[in-house]
Amino acid sequence: MRKHGIRPRHLDSHHHVHALPGWINSVADLLKKAGIRYVRVPCDRTLGMSPRRWVIYAMGRMLTPSVRRHGFRYRSLWYPRYADIASYNNMVHRLNRISDSEVLVHPAAFNDMPVAAPYDPYQEERVAEFRVLRLLALGIRLPRPMVLWSPLLLSAMELCDLPGIL
Repeated sequence: MRKHGIRPRHLDSHHHVHALPGWINSVADLLKKAGIRYVRVPCDRTLGMSPRRWVIYAMGRMLTPSVRRHGFRYRSLWYPRYADIASYNNMVHRLNRISDSEVLVHPAAFNDMPVAAPYDPYQEERVAEFRVLRLLALGIRLPRPMVLWSPLLLSAMELCDLPGIL
């Protein structure tokens, strides 16, 4: 990556593998030499309340002291819930209430999860995230809250003359 001018400054990993106990201690010096100063700490309180995600929260809680001890920086993490991504307005409202947080999303333009990872329960939500994020990126303001996977949104997009947005 460096050969192509890409200088990573942030450590993250698939399935939060970097948060496994002891891992950060074994690579801290390498990360510092590489110029990485930020480490993602998956420690959003809502993760601790989720039956599926409490392990991620626990790993984040254990990672925090090591990250601090090695002098890395981190931001608070917000892991949107289903209700947050269900509509554009919900997402905008929540984003306006958090500051200097990393937002953890897993967007997908279409649901290929039944084939790619049929065991993953987070499937249609990925498509909803993609739609909300795309609207946010385009700066579109919808006239009222709309559920993203209902025909209402499609009608709204047609009325707004924004073909191809979804």
